[in-house]
Amino acid sequence: MMHRLCPRKFDLRMNFKTVLLHQATFCRRDLFSKVGGFDASLKIAMDYDFFLRAYRMNASVSRYRAVVSVMRNTGISSRRDAVSLIQRFREERFIQIRHCNNLLLAMVYKLYWPLYLCYRGIWDFWHPLVLFAALKDK
Repeated sequence: MMHRLCPRKFDLRMNFKTVLLHQATFCRRDLFSKVGGFDASLKIAMDYDFFLRAYRMNASVSRYRAVVSVMRNTGISSRRDAVSLIQRFREERFIQIRHCNNLLLAMVYKLYWPLYLCYRGIWDFWHPLVLFAALKDK
């Protein structure tokens, strides 16, 4: 069974999660150079890091209706086990903090993570203090 996914708008939501489908995203070479390419030290969220930096530089996005990619839901960011989720959330949180450009956004991030974990239903599976401690930078 295949599902057609469409990217969301490149807007405020980019501060929290990637809204682009990385496997079907093309960017101009000059934008790639301006943004600085991918951070290869990240294992899971290097696309989010790149897109967030582009968003913060006021890059624009054009959406096309053609299918340019087909992918399976088997990648590391699709995993739902505790270790994979913690690793992914830790990277996303690190990226958000690294590129945080104002105090208000920093406060929003402090509120976002506990609420997001509740939204994802994570609190049902693990004790919240244990998971939140795991998300903190070491």
